[in-house]
Amino acid sequence: MKKQKLIEINDLYYINDSFKKISEHLAVFYNLNSQKYELHDLSQKNSFVISYDKYPDEGFLVKYYRTKVENIAKTLIEIDNFNEKLTQNKNNLICDKSDQQLKEVISFALKKGDGDLTASQIRNIVS
Repeated sequence: MKKQKLIEINDLYYINDSFKKISEHLAVFYNLNSQKYELHDLSQKNSFVISYDKYPDEGFLVKYYRTKVENIAKTLIEIDNFNEKLTQNKNNLICDKSDQQLKEVISFALKKGDGDLTASQIRNIVS
């Protein structure tokens, strides 16, 4: 693993000062290896907190607030709700497709006359 090359940033928008108001141990650096801005908590051994692609601005603060431990519960609820919607959409799609295939099987059976279908006939209709 490469040794990180970090340069401490004293930015134009005073974002570093805003982080210092949250905690005196937070500092913004530019990582020469990854070419990203990073927030580090200097009170911890593994000091990396988050990275940011652009020059530090208010978006960097917003990203930090969204990733703070206090906000994780809210974020997890949002993720659960999103996953629930995905599951519901998937289930609806499966039900719609099953309904359509069942209607095709019934239609074919009625057209055949006697209504008896073999398993292979049903498989051919459904696939």
